[in-house]
Amino acid sequence: MIIASPIFLFPVHWVVITTLLLYTYYHGIVDHSGINFKAYWWQPWQPDCLFHDNHHQYFHVNFAFNIYIWDKLHGTYRQKDRVYREDIYYGFGKALGECSASELQEEMEERQSENVTAYQTETDKEEMLREVAERIH
Repeated sequence: MIIASPIFLFPVHWVVITTLLLYTYYHGIVDHSGINFKAYWWQPWQPDCLFHDNHHQYFHVNFAFNIYIWDKLHGTYRQKDRVYREDIYYGFGKALGECSASELQEEMEERQSENVTAYQTETDKEEMLREVAERIH
């Protein structure tokens, strides 16, 4: 009902709502299918597949489905200088500087397990790893 509610609350042409629903369903299927996709230049609102993969790996972040601006507005966008674990809730994470050596080591292993092809470039993943590596040494 939440997805269909605009039809009943606002005057929306059926073509517009049908297009939006098809777009949402399409990306929902692709996000969960294992297909590695990057957002096109004409989709500035659409995050890459890594965004939603991060939601499943670090389940306290990246809740927005197709428009990552909602996570940025609510502070639940995954940040590279934070650790997200089962015991750290609400998407805010724990600053790397506040983590113990064992937490940093676990975070390094978690980040190394991420699929490098999901990043825009290999440099992006290296930067994520470097953030933790600098704290460990």
